[in-house]
Amino acid sequence: MRAAFDANARNKIVFALGADDARDLARMAPALEPEDFMTLPPYEIYAQVVDQGAPTGWFSARTLPPAESLGTREAVLQMSRDRYGTSDAPPPTPSGEHQSTEPATAPGPGVGSTSHRKARRT
Repeated sequence: MRAAFDANARNKIVFALGADDARDLARMAPALEPEDFMTLPPYEIYAQVVDQGAPTGWFSARTLPPAESLGTREAVLQMSRDRYGTSDAPPPTPSGEHQSTEPATAPGPGVGSTSHRKARRT
């Protein structure tokens, strides 16, 4: 599986690696040693990307640190309610759909039909 991943993942972005992974990746990066991959400081990466169909070669870069935490789920929800108001809609179900408290009714004529005909111009 690793060989398939290495062959098919054309863009590679690597943070600090353990010894085994660093050794394997250094085989694909002739200008880098396993120690280069193992000693990357926080937020530093080595990357090889494909640009206009051709690999760029390995280069180093620095990423941004993670954003500050917004707090707990409850704190984020309260900040949203304070900023945008509350919603009368019931909370979403785990599947992401809203639960309705109204009885289900059949659609009216033409609603939900499977016909996709365009109106004809006369």
